Amino acid sequence: MTTWSDSPFPRLVDGRRVPVPARVLAEERGEARYVYRIGDRPGWLAKIYKDPLSVFAAEQLRLLIEAPGLMTDRDRALVDRSTAWPVARIQENDRTVGIVMAESPGRVTARIRLRGGRMGDPEPLEVDWLVASEAMLARAGLRAPTAEVRLRAVHDLLTIGDLFERYGVVYGDWSYNNAFWAPGSGEVFLIDMDSCRIGRRPWIQSPEWTDPLYPDGSLFLDKYSDRFKLAALSVRCLTGRRGDVVKAWESLPDEYRMGAPGRLLRQAIRAQRAEDRPSPGRLLEVLSPIAPERPSTSGGAGAVLAPIAPMPRGGVAGSRPVRGTARASGDQAARHPSHPPSPDRRYTSAQVRRPHDALGGRPGPDAGATPGPYTSPGRPRSRRGSLGVVIGLIVVAVSALALFDWLSA
Repeated sequence: MTTWSDSPFPRLVDGRRVPVPARVLAEERGEARYVYRIGDRPGWLAKIYKDPLSVFAAEQLRLLIEAPGLMTDRDRALVDRSTAWPVARIQENDRTVGIVMAESPGRVTARIRLRGGRMGDPEPLEVDWLVASEAMLARAGLRAPTAEVRLRAVHDLLTIGDLFERYGVVYGDWSYNNAFWAPGSGEVFLIDMDSCRIGRRPWIQSPEWTDPLYPDGSLFLDKYSDRFKLAALSVRCLTGRRGDVVKAWESLPDEYRMGAPGRLLRQAIRAQRAEDRPSPGRLLEVLSPIAPERPSTSGGAGAVLAPIAPMPRGGVAGSRPVRGTARASGDQAARHPSHPPSPDRRYTSAQVRRPHDALGGRPGPDAGATPGPYTSPGRPRSRRGSLGVVIGLIVVAVSALALFDWLSA
């Protein structure tokens, strides 16, 4: 099953017709009231928000959901294989109250050794484990990642980041906990896609990932902030070192640090101007000659949504960062064994275990499932069409909605 193209849902789902959960995976965590597996659609999850989205945020989410339909076949294949791209909005009383998304695939799961030596059920393996010590990995029953596995994980992260930038998608929350990886190959699967925005997004608090050029909520996050966080994540995944990203860079293997990869990664994390940070595509160019061979899904036309992406870092007239949107990314909580994992990032039926989480504690029992009717999904009217007209209408609509959202804030 692919995560976007195989969606059996219409782009807009009536919340009253979504079945009761087959299994609740999260409650009252982050922006989610709960996340659950949809009873009559195996492999698909519903995420219900604590508060309905604003008109502007709902429109941005609509654009994000439709975006893969405007991509090249190669880029859409990357979306389908490597991201939990949202496929539908859940609506009640004309307000967007949640989304539908695919579960993470089995290839990014592993069995973790529990207390007492028993091996647990397969569960998603967060990138957090790529920066765990060998002793911690051994206690969990996991094999230490090889240099080739680390490089492939970084290559996948940069490939996804390159796709985002070419289509004007700002992720904003690159961290240990928002991606899973396959322990045998290093292949990556990105989650928490519904918080992405087109062009820019409100600032979010991210312990351990603070961008020195975007220190607080006075600035929107954009592609340049994404470049910093993605480079920092790449350095930490390549070295297995947490903490100060500059010190992590200094511990890069010589073949990276002394060559173009090390130079560009250092530029991305140390540049004094955001515009001087190299793009994920540029990092891919220098990493590809030393990355493990695999079919490439990067490249293609892209930039379909880019005309609304370049905006002043400090905002534009009639818009401003949305108050009250700052949230912790979960990384700080993951450092303390007494703090349970954030289950709104648990996109399979098993609990995600991070290296510093206490072992033990399982999801609750399955609830009964009640089938619910769905209509077949509506496909985008045209994948090519007159992009100039479409882009013009999008720019007008987003500008008007931004002004409305600001006035109503």
